Amino acid sequence: MERSTIHLTSRMQRIMKNAEIEARNSKSDVLQPAHLLVACLKERTGVLGEIGLKCHIDVNEIRALVTGRNKVGSSTNCSFFGI
Repeated sequence: MERSTIHLTSRMQRIMKNAEIEARNSKSDVLQPAHLLVACLKERTGVLGEIGLKCHIDVNEIRALVTGRNKVGSSTNCSFFGI
């Protein structure tokens, strides 16, 4: 299988870095979509950033889903997305 290189924009690099920080802060071994969502909303640029500026989205509620404080959320372990 041939290895390919993925080039990320500086914005995407910041989002991935912030998502990893979110994952660590939530004591998660898995980078979950909620971590990416929070990182995108914190970026304040691009489409999700604009949504975050125009709509009230409680980032703490999203974090609660990841950390299990909210019974609606659940987590899944997957070696492909470990950090």
